[in-house]
Amino acid sequence: MRNRNLLLLLFAILVLLLIYLLRGCWPGEETEVAPPAGDPVIAPIAIAFLDGASATTVNVKNVNITLTDSRGQVRTCNGDSIVAFTLDVGVMCLGIKKGVNLSPETPYSFTIRAEAADYSTTLQTIVVTNEKPMYIPIYMASIKTPPPGVAVRTQQFNVLDAKLGQGLMDTLKIPGVGQLQINIPEGTQLLRNGIPVEGSNGRMQVTFGDPLSMGAARVFPNGPLVTNAVDPNGTAIASDTSPFFFQSLGWLTVDMEVDGEKVNGFSQEVEFTLPINPELLNPETGGPYSSGMQVPVWSLDENTGAWRQEYKTTLESQGEFNPLRARIRSKHLSTWNLDFFTAPCTGNLNFTIVNSGCAGNLTSEITLSTGGFLKTNVLTYNAGANLIDLIRVPNTALTGGTVQFRVYDTDTPSPGGAPVLGTIGLSNCTPAPTSLSILPASTGAATGCNLFSLEVSLETTTSTVPLCHNALWYKVDTGGSDDLSIATWDFAGHFDGNGVVRMTQLDPTTDYRFMVWWGASPSSNSIRWSIEAGLRTSTGCGATPFDPRLSSTFTGLTRQIRQRCYNDGTTTCTDSGTGSYDCAISGTNFNSARGVFLRILNFPGSATLPPCI
Repeated sequence: MRNRNLLLLLFAILVLLLIYLLRGCWPGEETEVAPPAGDPVIAPIAIAFLDGASATTVNVKNVNITLTDSRGQVRTCNGDSIVAFTLDVGVMCLGIKKGVNLSPETPYSFTIRAEAADYSTTLQTIVVTNEKPMYIPIYMASIKTPPPGVAVRTQQFNVLDAKLGQGLMDTLKIPGVGQLQINIPEGTQLLRNGIPVEGSNGRMQVTFGDPLSMGAARVFPNGPLVTNAVDPNGTAIASDTSPFFFQSLGWLTVDMEVDGEKVNGFSQEVEFTLPINPELLNPETGGPYSSGMQVPVWSLDENTGAWRQEYKTTLESQGEFNPLRARIRSKHLSTWNLDFFTAPCTGNLNFTIVNSGCAGNLTSEITLSTGGFLKTNVLTYNAGANLIDLIRVPNTALTGGTVQFRVYDTDTPSPGGAPVLGTIGLSNCTPAPTSLSILPASTGAATGCNLFSLEVSLETTTSTVPLCHNALWYKVDTGGSDDLSIATWDFAGHFDGNGVVRMTQLDPTTDYRFMVWWGASPSSNSIRWSIEAGLRTSTGCGATPFDPRLSSTFTGLTRQIRQRCYNDGTTTCTDSGTGSYDCAISGTNFNSARGVFLRILNFPGSATLPPCI
């Protein structure tokens, strides 16, 4: 028996040795396995987190992001799967994995939760209905300098045996609206998922938003378009394909923690009393609100972005010269919202914007007079006619108010004092006028419609891949070797499938810094470089002595930068990349069409690149 076991052991050793030999490996020798490439993506979405109070672009820094993606198809634009990460400069690019069918009938949705120091936490559900690139700004409310119409109060308190030794009673004045009252009784036990919290140092932050303020409407958690909601019985009443719009009377977010542990429940009911702006109109009657009316109270699930109708509260009078008020009573923490809702128009709304100037990116915004801001995007307007096709526009024939589509002469998503190029009325589901002509100055009309294109390739030791479908960000170059501390990145455009992005908004005398967000594990990776004005107005081909001051969280990168075409755009330089950029400008309104090709060498093989599609 012993000899038999010994023979079996020797046989097993010989089999293992043969396997190693056939694989070309000897025992003790490790083989390098190439990491899997990222997934190709469609529908790239550039996203920026912006300070809602600023009239110019101010990115929120060090934003902690959590994705809720039930179908698991969201990727970074370089194809990586992620769930939770930190953005150091407040910009990113996401997409949907190739193979997902996208249409208005089969949309794809996911929810982003964003947290940052000195800002109120916010959520945003993004619904994707086609493969076209998008840019979505998400606004956040600063605690120290909140937007107009937003009031924030932070309060410290003591906790003993998970209970309040003293009740929390406070009054927060809302300019032009009234007073918000807070009442959490003495002895209330503070809970986390039903379990008493441990600790002694408590902190509560209360944020209130007046829906008639554009600033407050911008930072309304998860926005007015509702694609996930249930009634008091848990029955679904909104979905991606059957949404509705909130028309809010006011919203309130309450965050509480004890020694860093979040509180989300109480042992007894607490009460918040909200003032109602007297200028608000009831969407069900078209007239002002009055005492005795009942209004639905909604709570927001801060993980999934779903709204739940809790109950109805009764509006109360505070006297002839005081605003109405509404009481919210609950045993859990949330964002609460007092809201009626309205259905969208049954069909798409179509109209034409005729750009008589240069092609480029322009901020476009939809607003509702009875509910403030609805949506802001930065859209690309080509020279000539641009068909705008809107879905999910509120049906004001049912609720009153005025819906408008505005185009601003800027590509900054916080348009501030930028001129309004034109307005299309959308009330009663009827665009008026159906065609609008604009002449934007910000896209280069004053300087001659100079098109500048940038092609970027990333080269590892084994492959070369154009940087495709990612978002490009830009700002004025301040001259520093690295300027991440200055968070003012604007959206320049998306790289196409050949790794080319085209811009007309660049001033010909200004040096610019560019950035691509690469992904997160767990903090942001980025690649940054500069392109001076002289390089963008060059009249020669070949390699240039210009140093683009390449900076990155990846180490050891080198670069080579070459002219792609110059002057009137009729000449294509040799050795100038493999993209689809056409230097010819005949038949267009461009006066010049210059471009450069940037090769980024020694890119780490571990940062695998998805194929372009």
